Amino acid sequence: MIGRHPMIMRAVAQISGGLDSAVAALEARRIGYSPCGVFIDYGQPYAEPERRAAEYVARALAMPLRIIEIPRLPGFEFFPQWVPMRNAVLLSLTVARAVDEKAVAVIVGNKTETVKPCDPYSFGDSSDAFFNAMDAVIDLSLGPGVAAPLILRPVRGWSKARVVRAAAQAFFDFNKLWSCYGSSSTPCGECRACQERAEAMATLNSKGGD
Repeated sequence: MIGRHPMIMRAVAQISGGLDSAVAALEARRIGYSPCGVFIDYGQPYAEPERRAAEYVARALAMPLRIIEIPRLPGFEFFPQWVPMRNAVLLSLTVARAVDEKAVAVIVGNKTETVKPCDPYSFGDSSDAFFNAMDAVIDLSLGPGVAAPLILRPVRGWSKARVVRAAAQAFFDFNKLWSCYGSSSTPCGECRACQERAEAMATLNSKGGD
């Protein structure tokens, strides 16, 4: 458990139950934010294990967790790793919660800086360009009378190995986190999220990360 910064700033952290969002919330605390977690159930097939993992992260970081449930987003039948407009919807809901909580920042765990056209797992709605555009949308949506929360990505540009190392140093229980796009009660071990986590864990175990 990391110590709290003497100058505490309220924030809302988007928590999916995975490594990236957990470490992002951890890093936010390290630099002086006091996060409240938000978990959003948008009808994803893996909602239950994600929710349990998010509740574990909230307990581990001693922060409250809000649960938001919305109707199922369409698009899972095409590509479960990417659902059209998902990040725009989730970010909008998190910002709305931040405004309601009078928080000064929103914390997300997206690592992508630029989209790589040759990589099918490099998603535009996790990139710098997406978040820059959403900043403008949020400003317009809230209007001049409401202060827009800052969107922070503490693990932007990090490798998965670095995320895993940070989680290990914070003594997160990896068995209680969830990084899988399958709907089973146990990780499938085959989806891209499972593969990326396994590769990072192997690097951590052999070299101590990067």
